[in-house]
Amino acid sequence: MTTKILTTIVMVVLFSGLALVSCKKDEAKIQTPAPDELVSKQFLDDVHWFLNAAKVVKTNPNAKSASTEKITLDSALYYFDATLNYKYGFASARFNDQKIDTVLVKIRLVPGEKKVYVDDAALAYNQVVNKLRLKYSAIDETIKELQGCILENAGKTPGNDSAVVRVIGIFGTGAPIQPNIDEYGYRWHRNSGNCDFSVMGYGAPEYMESQLSTYFCPPPPSPFHRVVFTNLMYSCTDFYNPTDYRSPDDSLDNYCDYKIFYMINTVCEFTDELRCLGICEDKNGQNTMSYGCEMNYYIGSMTELLEQFLQDHGNKSLFTHHIESVTRCPVGYMELLHRITLWYGTKKLIDIRSEERMDYPLTILSTD
Repeated sequence: MTTKILTTIVMVVLFSGLALVSCKKDEAKIQTPAPDELVSKQFLDDVHWFLNAAKVVKTNPNAKSASTEKITLDSALYYFDATLNYKYGFASARFNDQKIDTVLVKIRLVPGEKKVYVDDAALAYNQVVNKLRLKYSAIDETIKELQGCILENAGKTPGNDSAVVRVIGIFGTGAPIQPNIDEYGYRWHRNSGNCDFSVMGYGAPEYMESQLSTYFCPPPPSPFHRVVFTNLMYSCTDFYNPTDYRSPDDSLDNYCDYKIFYMINTVCEFTDELRCLGICEDKNGQNTMSYGCEMNYYIGSMTELLEQFLQDHGNKSLFTHHIESVTRCPVGYMELLHRITLWYGTKKLIDIRSEERMDYPLTILSTD
């Protein structure tokens, strides 16, 4: 790399390091959240009201306590979203990997209206929970939890008598792997290993996920608070396009120092040196440039890009993310990409000291 590139990388790493140190110091302090950060009483009242309706329908299918009460379809989706993510979502938990699965349910529409009966919505909610439990049970992992759900209106049935609701479950699996502080770099592909193959099953994507989570997804401010996300959305974001994100000196040197996650070669072969993404340390923990600082540079760049992305999408908070390594080999050259999927939404804090009506959260495996 050119001297200008190396100088720029060093500056980025220094500033990124200061930001991460500052973040870690802040995390160490237990602070009471500001009033506007805490979830509203109305949110909890809504959740518990719908939970009660679901319980009535579940325990007594013939009960018609709310059969004449109607709500709009959008309201039903709101209750699904709030209740599922509140009751079962492990939004702050860390996992090694993710599995995404989808279930569909139907809610009978009130004839001639864009509304549904509360009983029918509660019945559909119970069906969603049962279907998610089947998906959960099918995951062959010892450690697994439902992190959160995305709710989508999937249209109507052919006869237009029912609405179809799509629920996307985000399941976290496996214990998070803690990167070894003595490692000086990890290899490009997910589940690969470190640069000298002494550690396997943990590659550069996992390392970068861990570092970005520390910054964007801090734990709750105290043991008395839980984090809940609602209005979740997702985006598979193409941050890797080298025509948009050039290397620091705006040159195309076919190395892996583009602004984010991209490497290209004219033949379908890369050396081990190129596949190794350094973190500015050697095996003895000494600062060095011998292996480059690609990951530090990428993390600094991704931090800026994600901050701008969240700001442009309604100042949302990052729920979780997944970095996948992709290999493509068009005619005449080969590309290595790191593609990131983002899940983001509205972040809420709940003071569980005032929540005595329900243990929170409950594993999706429970049969409450």
